[in-house]
Amino acid sequence: MIQLMEIYDIICPISNNGYDNSMNLVNNKIPHHQYLVPYLLQSDGKSFDLEGYHKSHWLYIGYENSDIPFIPNGIYYYLLSSCLKEWNNTKIQLNHQYAKYYLADDHHYIIFKKEESHIGLQYCYQRMEKPKSAHYIMNKVKLSIYTKLLHHIIKNMLLTIINKRLPKFNAIPCHFYIICNYCEKFTSIQDSYQSQDVNLTQCQHCNKHIEDHPSINDWMIYDEKLWTDRCYPNNRKLQEIDQHKLEMNPAAERCDKADIKRSFCTIADGIGVEWTNLAALLDPDIDVTVIKENNSQVFNQVISFLNKWYNKYPEASLGQLTTALKEIDRNDVVLKLGLPQN
Repeated sequence: MIQLMEIYDIICPISNNGYDNSMNLVNNKIPHHQYLVPYLLQSDGKSFDLEGYHKSHWLYIGYENSDIPFIPNGIYYYLLSSCLKEWNNTKIQLNHQYAKYYLADDHHYIIFKKEESHIGLQYCYQRMEKPKSAHYIMNKVKLSIYTKLLHHIIKNMLLTIINKRLPKFNAIPCHFYIICNYCEKFTSIQDSYQSQDVNLTQCQHCNKHIEDHPSINDWMIYDEKLWTDRCYPNNRKLQEIDQHKLEMNPAAERCDKADIKRSFCTIADGIGVEWTNLAALLDPDIDVTVIKENNSQVFNQVISFLNKWYNKYPEASLGQLTTALKEIDRNDVVLKLGLPQN
């Protein structure tokens, strides 16, 4: 019965790494197991107390109201369970409408908020008084959002769940959304931004142009200095540290590294199960079996491999990626990157 409930995500097992089951086996006791049971969540719908934390603006994932007017609670709970499996972290707070996961390695929380046809995402991290500590925490958070692409991973999870549980909606695209500053309605945005892009979005409802929307600045992080200045506008010492960092790195190198990191999401979206062929070309020593075991979804497997590869070869270039893609006959992915095939 327990296994059947796990298969249908009625319950989700929690691995408690701090609990010593070996001692239980020695003492002939049954090992302790914990489960998340989403359907037993409280229905008060209260948000979390985030006083003393820096909060991002909300970014939303979901569907046009005309396509899917309401995301069922079962789909939302399935998403919460999938995230719990993905991050394997017991530091989670839940209620009927909100969920908060703590990502210890990255020093920040990810918060979920369920709307009708959208799910809101927010991250937050502790405010620090000393500039050195503030800079360390800020960089950890920025790298987590920018390189791990959590919002893309969560969006892909939702898309996979919808396709599995509501197959008649398979052809309907899932988008990122922001709330228009003028009409206060959800309007979709493009999936990523780069340093040369203009952060200008036109609302699909009131047709007004939205400049420099804070949600895009917080989540897409296409401009490092803009992100830093907005997070700590009054911290002169912190800005001096960042300015020194910028001076130590040529602009061309920064752009190249930004481009290769941004390409990971596009590749993960397009390559599918053939990512293992790409892995064999780029570095056959990286164990793809372990990556598959640790990540249940193909998108996350690709992101995990590419991050491992890039961490191992920090001087790798976008050219190496495109060459490898061409060798496995995936010129379609190269085109999605906006690069020439020849």
